[in-house]
Amino acid sequence: MTGDALPLRSGALILSAAVRFASCLVVLLVGCGARTELNVPDTDADVPDAAPVSPEPRVVFSLFDATDSLRLYVIGADGTGFRPLNLPDDRAVRPAFTRDGLHLLYVVPGLREGDASSLVALDLRTRATRTIVRGVGLSSLAVSPDRLTVAYTAGLDLRAVGWDGANDRLLVQGPYNLGCCQWGYGSPAFAADPLTVFFATAGRFERIRVDATRRQQLLTEDFRRIIFPNVAVSPDNTRIAAAVACADGIRTLRTWAIASLPAACETGEVVTAIETAIVGNMANNPAWGESGEIVYQQSNDLFVVDARGGTARNLTASITGGAGTSTYAVYPAWAPRGVALP
Repeated sequence: MTGDALPLRSGALILSAAVRFASCLVVLLVGCGARTELNVPDTDADVPDAAPVSPEPRVVFSLFDATDSLRLYVIGADGTGFRPLNLPDDRAVRPAFTRDGLHLLYVVPGLREGDASSLVALDLRTRATRTIVRGVGLSSLAVSPDRLTVAYTAGLDLRAVGWDGANDRLLVQGPYNLGCCQWGYGSPAFAADPLTVFFATAGRFERIRVDATRRQQLLTEDFRRIIFPNVAVSPDNTRIAAAVACADGIRTLRTWAIASLPAACETGEVVTAIETAIVGNMANNPAWGESGEIVYQQSNDLFVVDARGGTARNLTASITGGAGTSTYAVYPAWAPRGVALP
C-alpha cells in the first residue's frame, strides 16, 4: 500500500483498517511517459472571472463523500468562505501550488481502477491547463522552488519529471517491504534546495537528490502507531514537520530543524498531540502555511494548529459532520497569499 493511495469506492468509500494493515497489494506502474498538453483560452474574454482575492490564509483540499465527486474545495483558516473550486476538470485531487503562486497543480484520477491519471498544472492567471505527465496510480506531488522539477508518486514509486514534461525518471522504486506488507514511497516535499526532495514511506522519512543520488534516511518512528510520517516544510525552509510516534509510542506532530537532520525522533519539538487519519493509511499529511499554522488530517477532518504549539481546532467539522460519517476532508494545501483562486 502507498501512504498516498486514493480511496477506491463504488458509491461509497472503501477504506478499512484491514486493508491498511493486512493488504500486500503491489500496484503495477505502467506508462508514465512524459507528455504535455496545452489548453489555452483563445482570447482574454475566454478567461473566467476570478474570485475575489482573500487576504486571509486559505486551505485547498479534497473532499471525499458518497457522491464520488472528487472535487477540490477552499476554506479560510477561520472556517469561512467554504466553496468548490471552479476547475476545467470535473475530477481533481491532491492540490499543490508553485512557490511563486502562479500555478495550481492537481491530479485528475482515472474513472476506474487501473485507468491512467493525469498530473495537471493550471495557470492561475490565464486558466490554461497543461498535462505534465500521465500514468497509473498518480497521487502526491511537489514542485521544486525553482519550478524546474515535479516530484510525484506513481503507484509504489517516487518519480520526478521536468516542469515541461521531459525527463520523466525513477527516483525510488517500491515496494518497501516490512515483512507484513509491501509499502510505497511518496509524499514528496522540497525546502530551499531545488535539487533535494524529502519523501516518506511506512515508519520513516528520507531525502534524495532529483538525479536519484545521495539517498539518506532522516528519521524513523513507531510503525505500529503511525504508518506514514508524511512531511511538511516551513515557509522559511528551515524546519520540517511530521506526524510521528517516537519511542514512547505517543502520537504527536513534531518539527525538526532541517540543518539538524538526520536526527533522533525524540529531538523534534512537540507541536500537538494527534490522532490518526482515516484516509491514506493513517497519514496526517501536514501542510505548513505562511501564517505560521500547520493544517493536518485527523479522523474525518482537517485540523489547524500554531506551529509553535497549542490547541488544534477542527476546521471542517461543519462540512463533514465529524468523526463517524462517510465524508472526509483530506490532502490539504495552503493557497499562497494574494492568489486569485478559480
